[in-house]
Amino acid sequence: MNAPLILVLSVFLAVIPAAICERSIIGKWTYHVDQGEGIEVKGFIVYEMDKSFYEEMTLTKNGEVMDLLRMKGTWFVDGLDLTTKFTSPDRPDGAEIKNEYTIIEINEEHMRYVDKERPRAEYKQYRSTK
Repeated sequence: MNAPLILVLSVFLAVIPAAICERSIIGKWTYHVDQGEGIEVKGFIVYEMDKSFYEEMTLTKNGEVMDLLRMKGTWFVDGLDLTTKFTSPDRPDGAEIKNEYTIIEINEEHMRYVDKERPRAEYKQYRSTK
């Protein structure tokens, strides 16, 4: 009776790495998040080897562009945690923003992660070939 539980647990653990190799994050990733009520966020982020990144996202509501945001900053990995710190020329206050995520899965095609402040919000980015 314990064998199926062990099998399921071992399969689950195989998907989640013990630590993320920083080189697996480097590159361009795209995303599209449907936030409901006609609101969508589409964008891309480029993680560079020097630990900098650049991101652009478009916020639309019912197909109409509401906002375009650009961000530049730094990133680092600690175990399964990905942290980004950035500023945006599109923010009038120029404040630095810090986001912390826990990576659930990463491979050659996509990266899944949760926001530490909103753990029920799961996100997915796709590796871009462009």
